[in-house]
Amino acid sequence: MTIKISTFNINSIKMRSTIVTNWLDESQTDILLMQETKSIDENFPYKEFEEKGFNVIFSGQKAYNGVAIASKFKIEEIDEIFLFITMKNWKMIRQGFYMLKF
Repeated sequence: MTIKISTFNINSIKMRSTIVTNWLDESQTDILLMQETKSIDENFPYKEFEEKGFNVIFSGQKAYNGVAIASKFKIEEIDEIFLFITMKNWKMIRQGFYMLKF
């Protein structure tokens, strides 16, 4: 079984969700790793991904950073390990690892 995994620096999921979901159809990607979503969790357009048959997990922050994973495979379990740097009342993820169980 071959699995296609892609990464995408979104630079605002709000502005590019249609571009990304259309690209998913064209590229036939199975798992998409996204960074720079720049969206709080409540505003992440997860339904657009679900309509395309993807399961989505995301962790965001308004106007800064943010990551998401879209997968054609059901995500059974998520272990999150993050190293944070705190600067002037905001956090930046220096490194983040998701360990997923499909």
